[in-house]
Amino acid sequence: MATLTLTSLTLKDFISSDIFSFETYSNIWKNETKISIDFSNEEDKNQCLKNNLQLINEELSWTQKNKDRIEELLIENDCIELAENWASGAHLLECADEECYVMEDGQKVSFPITSDDFCNSLYIESITIIFNDCKKPPLLQLFVLCNPDYFSGHFFWIDIDENKSLLFRGLNG
Repeated sequence: MATLTLTSLTLKDFISSDIFSFETYSNIWKNETKISIDFSNEEDKNQCLKNNLQLINEELSWTQKNKDRIEELLIENDCIELAENWASGAHLLECADEECYVMEDGQKVSFPITSDDFCNSLYIESITIIFNDCKKPPLLQLFVLCNPDYFSGHFFWIDIDENKSLLFRGLNG
């Protein structure tokens, strides 16, 4: 499988934000992903962004290259079964040869949901990169959705710490 390379962000790519320090967009896992950077404890946010731009690009590149680790985390936390439980509450398509449901977004989901189907449905809607100290590695928060939308707009929240340990924070929304 070919690995997609992520285009490095430059200082010009970021805009100031009312909610976070800066925001931008980048293409991650073949999807436009909102990137929010938070330097909430820092006075000179522009200098912190400049000082950490390379690290931010490295964190985004790591996320791009480690989709399989995130998929494994979700599978280990029984998210395929959770998807089937949610999807089975949708409209059952009576005329289908197999068990098939129509999701709120109009997409059809056949049962059982395979791990390939589930993993191929995943995309990162947004990433928040939180710097509690401008000179220390950040915490990443990933907000992962599915297409088809098995979970009616709800998302998986995953934290990634400075050691690249993944923490599944559950289904939210």
